[in-house]
This record gives sequence, C-alpha cells and structure tokens, in this order.
Amino acid sequence: MAKIRGPVFLSCGGSDIIWDSCPSSKTIMSELAAVHDTYPHELPSYPDAGHGIGFPVPYWPGWAPISLRYRLDGDDVVSDPVALGDQWPKLLAFLHN
Repeated sequence: MAKIRGPVFLSCGGSDIIWDSCPSSKTIMSELAAVHDTYPHELPSYPDAGHGIGFPVPYWPGWAPISLRYRLDGDDVVSDPVALGDQWPKLLAFLHN
C-alpha cells in the first residue's frame, strides 16, 4: 500500500461473506498511516452490511437493487440500503475536497 500516491476512500461491510472487506480495508488504512501518507483517507464501516455496498454510485450500469439480486454474499435487504444511503454523500464530500 505504500505505493499508493493519492486519496483513498474505502468502505466495508462487516457481514460481507465474499471477502473480509473490513479487516482488509483496515489493514490498507493502517499501512498508509504507517508510512505517514499525507493524502486524505476515509473508511466508512457498516457492521451489518454485506458485499452489496461495493456499488456506492446510484444507478451504476449493471447494478440491481439488492432485493432483486441473488443473495449469497451477506447482503441484508435493510442494512445494505442504509449503508449505501450513508456512504454516497460521504463519497461525494470526499471527492469534492
């Protein structure tokens, strides 16, 4: 991660069963902090959300509402939409700065 030269915005779901997104994202942020990276970094974390929060942009091509997708990835029909609604304005603010 020390080779990243720029702002980093990650998000993770604690119920993601596709991969360990929260531990992995926290490791990335720790590695950036360890090398005293001066760029902004943000990691919104959603303990009850699943893998479905990986598409934070509303109406992204190919994205379907969570209730319509085949759900084997830890998605929660309540937690994921709440997480998505929370992370979208955070991402916009991060990109604006």
